[in-house]
Amino acid sequence: MAVNSYKNYYINKLKYTRVAHPFKPIQIDPHNIEYRITGRTSKEGLAQIQGGDWDRAKNLDRVDNKHIVSGLKQHFVYSTPWEETDYVEALHKKYSNYDNKEGIIRKKIKSVEILYENINRDGYLSPNKLDRSCGVDCW
Repeated sequence: MAVNSYKNYYINKLKYTRVAHPFKPIQIDPHNIEYRITGRTSKEGLAQIQGGDWDRAKNLDRVDNKHIVSGLKQHFVYSTPWEETDYVEALHKKYSNYDNKEGIIRKKIKSVEILYENINRDGYLSPNKLDRSCGVDCW
Protein backbone atom coordinates (compact mmCIF):
# COMPACT_ATOMS: atom_id res chain seq x y z
CA MET A 1 0.00 0.00 0.00
CA ALA A 2 2.81 2.45 0.81
CA VAL A 3 4.29 2.23 -2.70
CA ASN A 4 0.92 2.95 -4.32
CA SER A 5 0.26 5.76 -1.83
CA TYR A 6 3.50 7.53 -2.70
CA LYS A 7 2.95 6.92 -6.42
CA ASN A 8 -0.54 8.48 -6.17
CA TYR A 9 0.84 11.39 -4.18
CA TYR A 10 3.56 12.31 -6.69
CA ILE A 11 1.25 11.91 -9.69
CA ASN A 12 -1.31 14.16 -7.99
CA LYS A 13 1.37 16.78 -7.22
CA LEU A 14 2.00 17.06 -10.95
CA LYS A 15 -1.71 17.54 -11.70
CA TYR A 16 -3.03 19.61 -8.78
CA THR A 17 -1.97 22.68 -6.80
CA ARG A 18 -2.74 21.44 -3.28
CA VAL A 19 -2.30 17.78 -2.45
CA ALA A 20 -2.42 16.23 1.02
CA HIS A 21 0.51 13.99 1.94
CA PRO A 22 -0.80 10.42 2.42
CA PHE A 23 1.00 9.85 5.72
CA LYS A 24 0.69 13.25 7.42
CA PRO A 25 -2.30 13.57 9.74
CA ILE A 26 -5.03 16.05 8.97
CA GLN A 27 -6.75 17.35 12.10
CA ILE A 28 -10.50 16.66 12.01
CA ASP A 29 -13.05 17.04 14.77
CA PRO A 30 -14.59 13.53 15.00
CA HIS A 31 -17.98 15.09 15.79
CA ASN A 32 -18.02 16.42 12.23
CA ILE A 33 -17.80 12.95 10.68
CA GLU A 34 -21.28 11.77 9.76
CA TYR A 35 -20.75 9.53 6.72
CA ARG A 36 -18.33 6.99 5.34
CA ILE A 37 -17.86 5.89 1.76
CA THR A 38 -19.03 2.36 1.03
CA GLY A 39 -17.48 -0.07 -1.41
CA ARG A 40 -14.02 1.54 -1.46
CA THR A 41 -10.72 0.02 -0.39
CA SER A 42 -7.25 1.41 0.13
CA LYS A 43 -5.53 -1.47 -1.70
CA GLU A 44 -4.62 0.96 -4.48
CA GLY A 45 -3.00 3.17 -1.87
CA LEU A 46 -3.90 6.37 -0.11
CA ALA A 47 -3.84 9.84 -1.71
CA GLN A 48 -6.16 8.91 -4.54
CA ILE A 49 -7.95 11.71 -6.35
CA GLN A 50 -10.84 10.36 -8.35
CA GLY A 51 -13.72 11.79 -10.30
CA GLY A 52 -17.17 10.28 -10.46
CA ASP A 53 -20.04 10.03 -8.04
CA TRP A 54 -18.26 8.23 -5.20
CA ASP A 55 -19.15 11.09 -2.82
CA ARG A 56 -22.88 11.11 -3.61
CA ALA A 57 -25.60 9.96 -1.20
CA LYS A 58 -26.03 6.55 -2.90
CA ASN A 59 -22.41 5.67 -2.01
CA LEU A 60 -22.46 6.97 1.56
CA ASP A 61 -23.41 5.25 4.79
CA ARG A 62 -23.96 6.96 8.13
CA VAL A 63 -21.08 6.27 10.51
CA ASP A 64 -23.64 5.48 13.22
CA ASN A 65 -24.82 2.55 11.07
CA LYS A 66 -21.45 0.82 11.49
CA HIS A 67 -21.84 -1.94 14.10
CA ILE A 68 -18.68 -0.99 15.96
CA VAL A 69 -19.77 2.65 16.32
CA SER A 70 -23.33 1.88 17.37
CA GLY A 71 -22.24 -1.02 19.60
CA LEU A 72 -19.61 0.96 21.49
CA LYS A 73 -22.02 3.86 21.89
CA GLN A 74 -24.63 1.43 23.25
CA HIS A 75 -22.19 0.07 25.81
CA PHE A 76 -20.17 3.11 26.88
CA VAL A 77 -22.84 5.83 26.58
CA TYR A 78 -26.05 3.95 27.40
CA SER A 79 -24.56 1.19 29.63
CA THR A 80 -26.01 -1.61 27.52
CA PRO A 81 -24.49 -4.98 28.49
CA TRP A 82 -21.96 -6.13 25.89
CA GLU A 83 -24.02 -9.17 24.87
CA GLU A 84 -26.91 -6.89 23.85
CA THR A 85 -24.84 -4.55 21.64
CA ASP A 86 -24.63 -4.39 17.86
CA TYR A 87 -20.87 -4.87 18.18
CA VAL A 88 -21.07 -8.27 19.90
CA GLU A 89 -23.93 -9.34 17.64
CA ALA A 90 -21.69 -8.64 14.63
CA LEU A 91 -18.80 -10.53 16.26
CA HIS A 92 -21.05 -13.56 16.82
CA LYS A 93 -21.91 -13.52 13.11
CA LYS A 94 -18.31 -12.99 12.02
CA TYR A 95 -16.91 -15.82 14.17
CA SER A 96 -19.91 -18.17 14.02
CA ASN A 97 -17.86 -21.01 12.50
CA TYR A 98 -14.90 -20.72 14.86
CA ASP A 99 -14.44 -23.31 17.61
CA ASN A 100 -13.24 -20.68 20.09
CA LYS A 101 -15.83 -18.04 19.17
CA GLU A 102 -16.57 -17.02 22.77
CA GLY A 103 -12.88 -16.70 23.62
CA ILE A 104 -12.26 -14.54 20.56
CA ILE A 105 -15.20 -12.30 21.43
CA ARG A 106 -14.07 -11.93 25.06
CA LYS A 107 -10.59 -10.96 23.82
CA LYS A 108 -12.05 -8.36 21.43
CA ILE A 109 -14.22 -6.90 24.19
CA LYS A 110 -11.25 -6.75 26.57
CA SER A 111 -9.20 -4.96 23.89
CA VAL A 112 -11.93 -2.37 23.37
CA GLU A 113 -12.27 -1.84 27.13
CA ILE A 114 -8.51 -1.31 27.50
CA LEU A 115 -8.51 1.11 24.57
CA TYR A 116 -11.48 2.99 26.07
CA GLU A 117 -9.78 3.19 29.48
CA ASN A 118 -6.53 4.43 27.89
CA ILE A 119 -8.33 7.13 25.90
CA ASN A 120 -10.39 8.10 28.93
CA ARG A 121 -7.24 8.40 31.04
CA ASP A 122 -4.67 9.74 28.53
CA GLY A 123 -6.75 11.14 25.66
CA TYR A 124 -6.25 10.04 22.08
CA LEU A 125 -2.67 9.09 21.25
CA SER A 126 -1.25 8.77 17.77
CA PRO A 127 -0.44 5.19 16.71
CA ASN A 128 3.31 5.60 17.35
CA LYS A 129 2.59 6.66 20.95
CA LEU A 130 -0.15 4.12 21.59
CA ASP A 131 0.35 1.62 24.40
CA ARG A 132 -0.10 -1.78 22.74
CA SER A 133 -0.96 -3.43 26.05
CA CYS A 134 -4.12 -4.94 24.60
CA GLY A 135 -1.77 -7.43 22.93
CA VAL A 136 -4.01 -7.93 19.91
CA ASP A 137 -5.45 -5.99 17.06
CA CYS A 138 -7.92 -3.93 19.07
CA TRP A 139 -10.35 -3.77 16.20
